[in-house]
Amino acid sequence: MNRDKVNEKKKKILFYNWVPYDDPGGAGGGVTVYLKNLIDSFCISESEIELYFLSSGWAYDASTAETYLQKTRDPAGKCKSFEIVNSPIFAPNGWIARNPAKMLEPESVTKKTIDKFIEDNGPFDIIHFHNIEGLALDVFSLKEKYAETKFLLTLHNYAPICPMVNYYHYGNQKICDGTMEGTECLKCINAKGYKIYSEIKRRLKKEPDENWMRFVGLDSFMMDCPAEIYSRYRKECISVINKYIDCVLAVSKRVADIFETHGIDKNKLFVSYIGTKAAENQLKRSVAAPSPKLKIAFLGYASIKEKGFDFFINALSTLGEDQAKNIDILIAAKNCREEYIRDKLKKFHSVTIKNGYKHEELDAILKDVHLGVIPVLWEDNLPQVAIEMVAHGVPILCSSYGGASELCASPLFKFEGGNAEDMLSHILHFVNKPSDLNEFWNYSKKLTTMSDHIDELKRYYEIAR
Repeated sequence: MNRDKVNEKKKKILFYNWVPYDDPGGAGGGVTVYLKNLIDSFCISESEIELYFLSSGWAYDASTAETYLQKTRDPAGKCKSFEIVNSPIFAPNGWIARNPAKMLEPESVTKKTIDKFIEDNGPFDIIHFHNIEGLALDVFSLKEKYAETKFLLTLHNYAPICPMVNYYHYGNQKICDGTMEGTECLKCINAKGYKIYSEIKRRLKKEPDENWMRFVGLDSFMMDCPAEIYSRYRKECISVINKYIDCVLAVSKRVADIFETHGIDKNKLFVSYIGTKAAENQLKRSVAAPSPKLKIAFLGYASIKEKGFDFFINALSTLGEDQAKNIDILIAAKNCREEYIRDKLKKFHSVTIKNGYKHEELDAILKDVHLGVIPVLWEDNLPQVAIEMVAHGVPILCSSYGGASELCASPLFKFEGGNAEDMLSHILHFVNKPSDLNEFWNYSKKLTTMSDHIDELKRYYEIAR
């Protein structure tokens, strides 16, 4: 064979996530946003690479019980995008956490379907999994058949060690330490209260037929599994990753530390901060002008308890009037209870509330904010909102949980996770010494642009073997 002809052949990369990267409803949250930006950037800058995308666990068709592949909407036409319809592994994982045993079954339908997809569209140089959700674990054993293909996994969440993904005990309302028995997993899952039937109905836009549920394989997720399944789930996830994945990328150092503790081979585990469009215009200085009042902000979700919104509001409400009168509050969060919040924060100089926000509004929203607060109560991998605030010139005070605090090395901008007193003492420090806000930029980490991120990924794609 002519070596020059071989070298001219485009490299093929397959990205995987449980939901299409261009889902019009934005299902999948920050990972979907990241993947869309990543694929768009690859298409612009990497003409020598042919991109494919595959999802599983999101699309369902009540007219048949067969599992099949179909091409998905791709407005740009630069990435060949497909989805598995009627996957027996429903996604995201929260819906199947009551009984993840099906993910552990051998010779799965998802493995056979993906094998056919690779035969029809490959061979691929790289298969980069951005999730294990929507897959049976034996999918990763395809590495034995496709030994020349490099398998990578990015850890955007904790699905390999927690079927609920967040590594947070919803019953006890505290971070899981990973040593809990399966009985605690069941308590956590039942406290969260996910009901898969209602979600299937929502996606099908009709009541699902019982026979259809059984033939597709979704009926088992409606029943609790034996408690021992959860420890088996963790062990098998770690085992298949160590055996079949060539390179494991953690989106923060904290994520890497947690997975190393759980047994991921440290020799194939690397920290790789995700690239963002926001980083391309990073200010690297405070955008807000000095003011007699300190303006602090919370952005994100008010209704997701582990994001720390209630913790944040309750802590602020304990400040005395002489302290609160020197602080302005901005809240841009979905599902706010405005009357309740205003009552809790009535001692403050001003309270501005916005029910959510769009990315294009951030310049206007953050232009006079002196300090953002990331009060997460779980090991939030690396919150997109933290990156966005820093990129827009807002220093952030972060919980010690998760990866957000890695964006700045100064201890002034990190408080003990879940410790309201410690968070308030840091906020009051900046009320009394606002000039210290500038220290953030002396110790802040340079945000990763998408171009830098792609260059890094290409290096991992080369060294993954």
